[in-house]
Amino acid sequence: MRCFLLLSTIAWFLFFGGLCGAGDQVFFQNEDLVISGEGHLGYEAKYLSQIYPGAKREIEGSLGFKLLSKPTVWLIGNRAVFVKLSGSSYVSAFAVPSEHLIAIHISSMTSRLPVLDDTFKHELCHLILHDHIDQQVLPKWLDEGVCQWISGTLGETLAGGGATIGRIDMVRRLIPLSQLAAAFPSDENSLYLAYRESRDFVEYLTAHYGSEGLRGILKRLEEGDSIGPAISKSLSRSFQDVQEEWIDDMQKRSEWLVWATQNLYEIIFFIMAVLSILAYVRLRMRRRAYTGSDQDDDQAGSGAGL
Repeated sequence: MRCFLLLSTIAWFLFFGGLCGAGDQVFFQNEDLVISGEGHLGYEAKYLSQIYPGAKREIEGSLGFKLLSKPTVWLIGNRAVFVKLSGSSYVSAFAVPSEHLIAIHISSMTSRLPVLDDTFKHELCHLILHDHIDQQVLPKWLDEGVCQWISGTLGETLAGGGATIGRIDMVRRLIPLSQLAAAFPSDENSLYLAYRESRDFVEYLTAHYGSEGLRGILKRLEEGDSIGPAISKSLSRSFQDVQEEWIDDMQKRSEWLVWATQNLYEIIFFIMAVLSILAYVRLRMRRRAYTGSDQDDDQAGSGAGL
């Protein structure tokens, strides 16, 4: 129902103007891609059209899947319109895989080319995943976790109050992945935490089982397996065991962070002491080398006098 309302609203804006106004235009169109949006966003549209082939190849190589659809990218400068369409004031982009649509809010933040690059890759990743995996078997946390792993960022989330959530808080306030299978929470802190958890779990998978392990899971999902059997067949470990290992790993990392925080001044003092010793040793070596050079010069001068 939410998807139907979203698509209806998008169609109304696209075909009847709505809040977008009459300034929308198609910036780029070929057999592979369409980019449209508000008229003053031509620079961002040109940039996306240039990076699209490389971004597509990069994501396809990482996932082991090919993009089967022709994306339409819609650039929106009007924040009120974007929030109305996305249903959230905490995201800067979203994808509608069933319509092969990517919508990006172009703001002072996302207009920065590195941020725009990462945001675009994140949303393009969603389209590629959903070209191959049915939405019913692709958990939301895996969908978002993989796309964050691909883009190297927290994806479409905007930094806000949730940005204060660290690894220690993530362990203490952990949301079970089963609760993130269909949808993410709507409040800012919980939404940010859900993204962090999703990315951390996927990064744990790739760190301990390799990118091939992750691609194996995605391939099993493409074949119709649910997430449990997909993980057990690909990793030879049960989903429950992998989750417990991940949580244990997070706890160990958070304990290290607690220790580092509690001993911060001692750590800094130790590092400064080591750097001071190294600087002193280097100075003595330079002086010794300089003195030796002077002695050689003196001996050469004496020899010339003889």
